[in-house]
Amino acid sequence: MTLPGIYSKSRLKLFTNRKKSIKQIDMCFRGGGKHLSFKGLRKIGKSELAKYYIATHPKQRLAYIDLENLNLTVELFPQEYVGTICFWYFNKGMGFVEEFHDPFNVINKINDPLVTSTMTSILQELEKKSPNYKLMMEYALNFPEQLSSRYDTTIGIFIDEFQLFPELSGKFDITRLLRSIVQNQHRTRYVALGSWMTKIDELFADAASPLFLHFTLESLPNFSRDDSFEFLLKYFNRFEITLTKEMLDKMYELCHGHPMYLNSLADRLLLLNSTGMDMNKKSVKMAFFTEITSKNGMINRHCNYTLNVSLVKSKSHATLRTILHILAKENDSGLTLSRISEKIKRKPNIVLKQLNRLLATDLLIKTHRNYCFTDPVIKQYMEIAELGIDLPLSDSLLSQVKPDLFEELEEKYLKASIELGTAKESEIREMISGFNGQVVGGHLFGKDGTILLPRVDEAENFVDIDSNGVIFDENFVVEIDALVKGSENWLVEVKWKNKQSRPSDIDLLIRKKQFIERARNLNIDVLWLISKNGFTEKTIDVAEVNNILLTDADDLHSIKKAVFKHKRKGM
Repeated sequence: MTLPGIYSKSRLKLFTNRKKSIKQIDMCFRGGGKHLSFKGLRKIGKSELAKYYIATHPKQRLAYIDLENLNLTVELFPQEYVGTICFWYFNKGMGFVEEFHDPFNVINKINDPLVTSTMTSILQELEKKSPNYKLMMEYALNFPEQLSSRYDTTIGIFIDEFQLFPELSGKFDITRLLRSIVQNQHRTRYVALGSWMTKIDELFADAASPLFLHFTLESLPNFSRDDSFEFLLKYFNRFEITLTKEMLDKMYELCHGHPMYLNSLADRLLLLNSTGMDMNKKSVKMAFFTEITSKNGMINRHCNYTLNVSLVKSKSHATLRTILHILAKENDSGLTLSRISEKIKRKPNIVLKQLNRLLATDLLIKTHRNYCFTDPVIKQYMEIAELGIDLPLSDSLLSQVKPDLFEELEEKYLKASIELGTAKESEIREMISGFNGQVVGGHLFGKDGTILLPRVDEAENFVDIDSNGVIFDENFVVEIDALVKGSENWLVEVKWKNKQSRPSDIDLLIRKKQFIERARNLNIDVLWLISKNGFTEKTIDVAEVNNILLTDADDLHSIKKAVFKHKRKGM
């Protein structure tokens, strides 16, 4: 079987169960019932489900569209949407989808009258003084149906991160437009996937939504105990490692059947085993403890990311976090509104507003009258990482592990971090060299709206000495990871370490700006701090006051893709 570029044979072998969901997709794509939508926690396996289905149904006409990888502006989305459909319909998902985001490249590659006429119509409309963006969107959304009619076939389209789709609304309601088009299509079937569950509910389960009754809404749950066991056995069988029933039970209990947590725990357990640790129930606990407390643990990073995404832009950030702190100390059943009000000493009507905001972020769920964490592992993360509460048995567990184990691991990670940091700085300078006036989402830099990237003449590593001690100590070596000169002059600092950046990093960056401006008589327009593991709350606050751009590893990856995308278009 030739697999599309988004899937590999190793992932195919590890894929577990989801039989019910696959049957539902089968029925949908055969034209039975309504279109389909799945909601679920972040990293629960929604994208994996879509990619697995595509990989195992090579004879069907299928397409995968990730809205996070498309430009969500009414000017560019139509041509990138059509290009992505062509990538899957004609190329079967082989190669690089970004190459199909360039309309002229698509026209030349495909050489199909319908593709040419659709792309040409979109581009001609875009060239008008007052483009009809709604018409451009109609061209794009109607394209898969016209394509299927032309070739007398059907097409099934997975749309991932569907909660982003309403962002395309401007002078017209994009969801109403989609409804009007979808209800008249007969050869095109849709499966929408979304990780913002509250927003997905609004789009498909709310009677006020234009898409209500057009999609069947399903939840993608955590693995059951049996499914968790099946996945773990598949994982460790590749290394000829046998797990006991006791170990399997403990891994399921700690991860609550969440696929990503199980995978991360298995990776960590394998790493600890490679250092000489025995494989048993105690090592499972140690592996989980390491994953959830260590800044380089995938579970730790996922929990931290989820909390930051949910809370960092909230005006009542501190109050919401206080509520989460309180619930983290309670058992998994949570607390009622009145009990939470008593504990934080606020009136119930005020607390209710904050609880509703937490419900809207998917961090909390209301069961009967109680509010509790949607994800028990994030609750445990807050207990350990934020409240400083140790895991039960942590002391006795540590005493049974060779004393230098963590020192050995930390030394390995630190060495790797330094080596990767140097390489990353060079990689980032190369990426910045591709800045050429592109417009990207401000959220990738910790800002609202959009950011206009500068047109860059050069991006270089800069080293000088403050010989007179004007800004720093005398003979202090001033090193700048990227001094960017062009339509704007940027100063870029890269912190590629296994910890969050702190306010002192911003203070140092500001002082470097002062040094450059004074020593080189060069005005610096923008300061940009890049941190592999994100930023503390205080750092974010200080950055906002000083108008400094902030980017973590995940957002840096998105910026790189956006720059590559625009660079391809300019070729």
